[in-house]
Parts: sequence; structure tokens; C-alpha cells
Amino acid sequence: MLLDSMRRAMGTDAPFSIRDLALIDPGFRQPTLAEWNRKGQVRMLARGWYVFADAQVDLTLLFDVGCQAYPPAYVSLETALSWYELVPETVQAITLVGTRTTRTSATDAATFVWRTVKPCRWFGYRVVEYGRGRQFLIAEAEKAVLDYLYLHPGLRTEGDMLSVRLDEGGFATLDHDRLEQWAVRFEHPRLMRQVHALEEAMHNA
Repeated sequence: MLLDSMRRAMGTDAPFSIRDLALIDPGFRQPTLAEWNRKGQVRMLARGWYVFADAQVDLTLLFDVGCQAYPPAYVSLETALSWYELVPETVQAITLVGTRTTRTSATDAATFVWRTVKPCRWFGYRVVEYGRGRQFLIAEAEKAVLDYLYLHPGLRTEGDMLSVRLDEGGFATLDHDRLEQWAVRFEHPRLMRQVHALEEAMHNA
């Protein structure tokens, strides 16, 4: 059966797109994948990205899908801040930063939000490996803070910064030299003011 042969070739838990399936079977076509989805044999995680129905779906797999579904992208903003335990909130949507137009993709598995920065500001991320040779990209903690400030221009005062609910202890452990240096790389005066307001807010909290 085609489904079983694809499962053996791909692995039960690996996310895949129709392009991946076509590499295994050049004759594979979209209607077959749509039929599998309709029958509940596969599950759509994001637009164009699927797993087999019995796959174990966790955050790391969703991060992987988010990075692949609309590249180039890395996990950042609220999701990365939560990953580093810098904010108390749990993840409501998988937030990523990329260089293409802002986009949202929602399925029953997850909601993905890709926010846009210029290519010169697309830096400060690392590779995290998981599972069998799989990986995703995630912002370093300092870059997640900078991305969040940059993409929330309304955060200006110390009071605004406290509303973000960053953990003071966690913030204190960040590399503040890196935070300042990377803020300079953005070449955006407003961001520098935001960083200083945040540092004052955390110091006085």
C-alpha cells in the first residue's frame, strides 16, 4: 500500500510536504495527499505540511514545521521568550521571524505567525537538534527580546516594559553586552531607547 511504503520511507513522526513525497515517488500527486487527509490518515500541521495520523506532535516538531513551511524563519518573539522561561505565559501560537511578508497559518494542530524583519536584522539564532537528525532554528534569548521590542513599537516607557512581564531573574542572566551589541546592529534609534527603558524597568522592579 502506498501509504505504508511512504511511512517506512519517511519515518512515522517526521513532518513532510508533497515535495518530500514526490522525491520518494515522482508520480505522487496532490489529490492522493488530500484523500489521505480527508480519511484522517495524515494530519495537516501547517499549510502544505503534514504528519502521519499517529505521529507524536510536540513543540519541537511544530517549531521544525514552522521553520520549514515559510523559510527562511526562526522561532522568536513570544514563543522563544516562553521557551527560555522569560515570560510566564504558555505558547498560544508559534511565533517566528523571517524576511518574507507577514503570514499566519492556522490548523487544528497549531497556529503559526511569521513576522517580518529586513534581511540585515535576520541574525542571532541557533540550531537545535532533536529526534533523528531533525532540527529547528530558534533565536538566542537576547535576540528574542530584541525582536519582540522591535516589532512592538508601542513599548516605550518603563511601565510599558513591565507590562511584558519579563522575569527579572531570567533577564538578569542574559548576556547584556550581547544585548547592547545586537541592538546596535539593528541600526534603529527607537530600539536602543526601548532597550534602555527595559533595562531600567528590570533594574527598578
